[in-house]
Amino acid sequence: MNDYAYMAVLALLSTSLLVRILPAFINIRINSSAKVWVEHIIPSAVFLNFIVYIVIQEVNVAPVPAIVSLFAVGLCAYFRISGLILTVVLGSVIYYFLVDFFGDIA
Repeated sequence: MNDYAYMAVLALLSTSLLVRILPAFINIRINSSAKVWVEHIIPSAVFLNFIVYIVIQEVNVAPVPAIVSLFAVGLCAYFRISGLILTVVLGSVIYYFLVDFFGDIA
């Protein structure tokens, strides 16, 4: 991994610790609108940031396999075809199959 990847992982880890772990140990009194931000909006933003980072990295390495596998994962999630583990396995299998057998399109 490069320095940017380490920085992204560190930023996501620290944000996750601040919004998920720290409140379990420290009682912080905040109003209801701030509570919505801390419980829902900030974790969703962190997760979306992580998704975008993964997509950009994979599309730069192998565009066609990444787009096809991410599209398949998106369809599974949208139609609730399978659970999380099976969806991850499906996306990974599609990606590696396309990279190994059709490497010239990557």
